[in-house]
Amino acid sequence: MPFAKTWSILTTPTQVDAVVATQYGGHRWGWLGHARDDLVAAARATVQLTLVGLVIAAVLRSWPLTLAFIAVMLTVASVTAGRRLVRGGPWWWAFAPVLAAAVPVAAGPVLSGLVPHRTIAVVPVVGILVGGAMTATTIAGKRGLDPDQDDRAGHP
Repeated sequence: MPFAKTWSILTTPTQVDAVVATQYGGHRWGWLGHARDDLVAAARATVQLTLVGLVIAAVLRSWPLTLAFIAVMLTVASVTAGRRLVRGGPWWWAFAPVLAAAVPVAAGPVLSGLVPHRTIAVVPVVGILVGGAMTATTIAGKRGLDPDQDDRAGHP
């Protein structure tokens, strides 16, 4: 393994540890009372990101797994947007705007060749577009469901 790559692998966890330790020290020194919660959250995030990284590394090895992963991303984004809008109600309606916004916009650059036809190029581009579609659906949906919408627009 080249020195630069080895050094990068060794320094990144050390840098994260230094940031977490500094944050923990600041909370303890300032008597803020939730230093332990921050350590637990940092440990949980580390485990979650490690697992997600391993899943993505496995997914990027084949097109069928990549397409399945994209389907999971679309599903999670749609369910998340729907549940942010309507708790206990018809959250599945969020599938339509998320899919309508993300799929054609992602398909254009991929099918045109603007995004290289490699799994490692397609997943992040599609992920960014799906995340944007989820955010837009949530914001537009909250605005549309807001009962005070007409009052703010200056309507009687």
